[in-house]
Amino acid sequence: MPAPASDRRADLDWLRVSAFALLIVYHAGMAWSGWTWHLASADSIDWLREAMRFLNRWRMPLIFVVSGAAVVLALGQRSPGAFALDRLRRL
Repeated sequence: MPAPASDRRADLDWLRVSAFALLIVYHAGMAWSGWTWHLASADSIDWLREAMRFLNRWRMPLIFVVSGAAVVLALGQRSPGAFALDRLRRL
């Protein structure tokens, strides 16, 4: 059973949306970064490459932190076994 709407963490939801939006923009920018990628343009954009270097350090850890926080909040008062069983039923 899903949690009531009042228990939702809008800040966590928006952080998740932002993290995945950055991930999509990051991968779209790979074509113009000058790095090896499946699709590469002959042109490279220097400022884009520097922005991607900046994002490189924390884009995936951010997604894992958000996912971990969501699991902790979804776990609630349940035991880890009950939580895992609930997730298996949902699959």
